[in-house]
Amino acid sequence: MLTGIDEGSSTEAALKHLVEMLLHDLDRIVEHAVEHLQAASRSYAVLAPGELAPVAATNISNLLTLVLDPDTDRACVERAYRESGEIRARQGVTSDEMLNGWRAGMEALREEAHEAAATLGLGADVLLAFLEAMLRWGDVGMVATASAHREAEFERARHEQHHRANLVRGILFGTLSTAAISVQAMGYGLDPAGTYRAVRSRPTAKATLGALERQLGVADGAGSRRGLAALVDGDLVGFVLEPVPRTVTATVGIGPPGPLHELANSFRLATRAFEGATSLPVEGPVAMDRLGLWPAVVADRDVGDALMRRIVAPLLAEGNAGVSVLETVERYVANDLRLTVTAEEMFLHVNTVRYRIRRFEELSGMRLRRV
Repeated sequence: MLTGIDEGSSTEAALKHLVEMLLHDLDRIVEHAVEHLQAASRSYAVLAPGELAPVAATNISNLLTLVLDPDTDRACVERAYRESGEIRARQGVTSDEMLNGWRAGMEALREEAHEAAATLGLGADVLLAFLEAMLRWGDVGMVATASAHREAEFERARHEQHHRANLVRGILFGTLSTAAISVQAMGYGLDPAGTYRAVRSRPTAKATLGALERQLGVADGAGSRRGLAALVDGDLVGFVLEPVPRTVTATVGIGPPGPLHELANSFRLATRAFEGATSLPVEGPVAMDRLGLWPAVVADRDVGDALMRRIVAPLLAEGNAGVSVLETVERYVANDLRLTVTAEEMFLHVNTVRYRIRRFEELSGMRLRRV
């Protein structure tokens, strides 16, 4: 390795000659490296060579400088590497692609070193020393750029989440103008003139946040986007194109359809539907009209308490007999007030069902056929 070469040795002098030649041909090497980069990944391929060349030139130049002189100011070089990682993150290059780009660039440099060594008539020992040093200092560069790239990517993702959450809140709470909604919605590839429904759900062990986003069509990079959502107080809230997918594996409260600038009331009703459905529980998309009186009972404790006192408490006071009456009435109502069907399902005589219904009406003061 380079560190094992004695100062003033012929190998070190030859190595210095090789590196100086490579630095002299830096522009051509960078052009070669950019070709490798663009062939290596799609993110690099969509960028113009002029956008790739400056970072490639800085990285290769720093790498050659470290090979030539390991005592070079490491802090300065590392800052340059980190800046390279930040630039690649801003250009939309993923961390995996950036590391593959590093390997592609080093492969281009290796090819150039082979040609230069042959031109200079250098022996295999010099070329081996160069390649070992290039790999060692290349690892240093990869670590520094990857670290900076990860931090920049995280910061960008946090900014994006903040922007998305503000847009979702502005639409669902009615605080954004129609013009602002149209401009920002188009930025996410959404049709501002489309018809949407507000939605509210909550990730579970069965339906994780990522799975829920994919099922609703609001996930990034999961096909055509059908809407937008963000986490608010632990719940996934947002809006999706009509109709809402029926295959969602979690409880999803949905509001009535409408344009983006009129979804505040839709979100209010979606929240009430979600709260009502969660307490039952019900899976999949649920609207208010599917739950009947239940959302009012859940949302208004006074209503729930009044109904309990009026209907349930008198039956519970009868003990097990009252519980049997309640169970029979529940099945009777579910069967659209059909005596025979209810009796068959509960393995009871029709007269027993009839007696329990009459007992319920006596204790509650209600008549089931006089709604």
